[in-house]
Amino acid sequence: MQPGAHVVEYMPIGSHHTWWGLLFVKGVAGFCALLVPLLWQTALVLADAARGPRGRLPLGSVMTIVLLSFGENLEIEAYMLWPGLLLLGIHAREMQAAAPRPAAAPAPGGTAPVQP
Repeated sequence: MQPGAHVVEYMPIGSHHTWWGLLFVKGVAGFCALLVPLLWQTALVLADAARGPRGRLPLGSVMTIVLLSFGENLEIEAYMLWPGLLLLGIHAREMQAAAPRPAAAPAPGGTAPVQP
């Protein structure tokens, strides 16, 4: 048995692999290391799913990850859902490629850059 914070002293059986267990084992840094990217990805796919059908499948993957994170072993979840995690990376890359690019700044000397 390992000493821990009093907030997790009376954890229910089976909750040691969930968010509370993550906070206990990995601390605030580990907790935020999962929470921040998950929130960012959720916002990204929600925005894209609202714009069109391209974001629906990644939204389903994120919803599955969020739902399973409350009851499933978080350390094993990545192994079970790795195809979905690859899909989320591909989706983010597609969104980045489709984003409008800013106009090129004028080159030093006052001449405009040559457009290909």
